[in-house]
Order: sequence, then structure tokens, then C-alpha cells
Amino acid sequence: DERAVNLISTQVGPWLRCTRTTGQKLFAALPRECADFILLDAPCSGDTLARREGRGLAKHLRGQPDAASMKEIVATQLEIVRAAWPCLRPGGALVYATCSLRPREDEDIVDQVLKEFGDAELEDLSGLAAGGDATLRLWPQTHDSAGFFAAKLRKAGDGGGAAVATDADEDVADAARDYLRDAWGVTSLVGPASSRLVGRGANLWLAPAAPPLAKNLRYERAGAKLVEALKVR
Repeated sequence: DERAVNLISTQVGPWLRCTRTTGQKLFAALPRECADFILLDAPCSGDTLARREGRGLAKHLRGQPDAASMKEIVATQLEIVRAAWPCLRPGGALVYATCSLRPREDEDIVDQVLKEFGDAELEDLSGLAAGGDATLRLWPQTHDSAGFFAAKLRKAGDGGGAAVATDADEDVADAARDYLRDAWGVTSLVGPASSRLVGRGANLWLAPAAPPLAKNLRYERAGAKLVEALKVR
């Protein structure tokens, strides 16, 4: 479907592994300096979701966290960023994002990271939205959206890029290539050298052949499903 095509075209599919755990446990299980990019969509108060959920503002605010809960949320956000930073390679980037407009969940977290990690540099995102500073902040009344915050932090140094190559199982790939080309305009299956096309039941997946980085985590699935065979009656 369209989601699988997006995973292929953005070259994400072969690296995709899904697991259920906390951010702190996930990053603690990963090797140091193993990631070129980290998108950290942090748990937050969600104070800007009233518009998206179609609820009145007063009703939405009544369900917001109290002072004690807010303290726990901010502490969790910091814990996750602190755990994630050592996993980032020199030269890599971490995007910290929330759907909150509270400075204590946004700029204050970024400021704390910059204080604690001397190799962290804030990149300028002001060109992405009018009226912003170095970070990205979307206001519901200005940008016709739910509120949103993002900051891009770059780790000093140069760790080089990850290699990209094509490697597929020719015995099962021909039909999938034809379908993806004719139906979606996908002309190549791109992935790391260790990726391969594998059959799982009646479905075809683009999966990583290499073992996962964190062997002590239980993964829900690995790779991206490309083709699903359906029974037609």
C-alpha cells in the first residue's frame, strides 16, 4: 500500500524494527554512537490537542496534568533525552519534538541538554515557520494546526554516513518489482547490503538480515511489508 511505498522511497523500510518498551530502556539497550539520526517524539502534556480532538478548551484544560504530574512529565522527558544522546554518532542529529507549547517541556528541556552535553549544538529552524526563533513552534491560531514544538540538536564531530546498497532475493523479487513499478512507480528496492526480500506466510517483506543492535529487546516486527496476498472468492 502507500505506506509501504513511502518506506521504500525514503529508504526507511529495511531498517525498521518495532518494539514496545520505554524510551529509557530502549536507548540503554542500544550501543553507544549507533545512530545517525534520532527523532524523539517525547511524551508530553498534550496541552495543544483540544483543537485536533474537537473538544472545547475549558473541557480540555480540566483534563490537563496537575503540578505534580507536570513535574513527572518533565523529568521523564529529560531522562529520555539523556539516554538517547550517547547513542547518537558524532555529526548526527536529534530532533526533540512535543505537541505541547509549555516552555518547561520545550525550550527548558533543550536548554538543559545544551548545558549538560558540551558536544550538543542547536541548529536554526527559524526558516521553517514565520515568527519562530532557532526552534520550530507552530501556533494553532497562526498555522491552522494543533500546537507543536521541535528543536534540532547536532552532535559535534564527523562520524560519516551509513552505507546504502541494493541486495534482494531474486527468486521472490520479480513479481514484487513488477507490481511496485506498475502500480506505484517504484523502480528500485533500496536498503542496506544485508537487507533481503523474505516471504512471511502469504506476504513479502523487505527485511534486515543483520541481527538487531539490541539483542535483549523483544521486537514486534522487523522490516517493512511490501506485498500482501489476498484470497479472492
